[in-house]
Amino acid sequence: MYRRHLLLNLILVSSFFMVIFGLNFIVDPYNYNNIFDFNLDKKSISYKKHYRLYKMIEFKNNPKSSIILGDSRGGLLKESNFIEKDIYNFSYGGGSLSEVIDTFWFADKHRKIKKVILTIPFSMYNEYEYMNLTKEAQDFINKPYKYYFSIFITKISIINLYAKVFNKEINFEAPNINKQQFWKQQLNTANRFYTKYKYPEYLFNELKKISLYSNKNNIELKILIPPAYIKLQDKINEFNLNNEYVNYKNDLCSLGKVYDFDYKTDITLNRDNFNDPFHWKDEVTKSIINDLIYNKYVFSKKCLDKNNKS
Repeated sequence: MYRRHLLLNLILVSSFFMVIFGLNFIVDPYNYNNIFDFNLDKKSISYKKHYRLYKMIEFKNNPKSSIILGDSRGGLLKESNFIEKDIYNFSYGGGSLSEVIDTFWFADKHRKIKKVILTIPFSMYNEYEYMNLTKEAQDFINKPYKYYFSIFITKISIINLYAKVFNKEINFEAPNINKQQFWKQQLNTANRFYTKYKYPEYLFNELKKISLYSNKNNIELKILIPPAYIKLQDKINEFNLNNEYVNYKNDLCSLGKVYDFDYKTDITLNRDNFNDPFHWKDEVTKSIINDLIYNKYVFSKKCLDKNNKS
């Protein structure tokens, strides 16, 4: 009797795991094996639930020789605006500097990299901004059993199927709010970055490794300091971080060619150039990319002095 009961339990447990495996293998919400194609809207569902995993697998399946790294501001540099086509935007919404660093090494492992654009705003250059979901993503990629038997992956598989079968649009974005409220909310959110600041010594040392590696391996490294709306720039003075801000720019200047757009200009003074204090509009993107392509450096004075000497 006991043996029968044990056998029945084993059969039930085995069947459960076989169903989980089969579901995730066939639906494959992050295109891990890319065998079946049911025309699922994975870009709207899977991508928004784990940017890092989606992009890392996408790059692994189709690696490019030029990459753009950063957070959502780096994500504004659309691939379609570049002349070259062998380029991949490897930026993550809400990304951290440690994720940028890990992603560089991940990309280099899967393709000989020729060009890199590092988008590093001041808000990322903080030891307390340490979130890193790329490690979890790489764990899924390196260990297939974790991917196929994951509760998270199973959940995303089910959501993909549900949206397809019932023709439902799944919306993971925040609800629309008044634009004035949104701007105020974003500026208040920015306080989190500046209230608690610690010089990112470890991260800077890791960036230096990327810089040295790039020089040694003929990788063209460009560093973008993205523009922020002037009231967001004012937060630096408000939180007495002027010295830290100068050190941040000087550090980046020591790593490679810096394109600095974060100061008072016609762009940053005009609110109409921004969708919110952090994110600029498409017209500004085209201007930034034009400067990146044609090497029209917009240096801070320290960078300018350094590059004139070199």
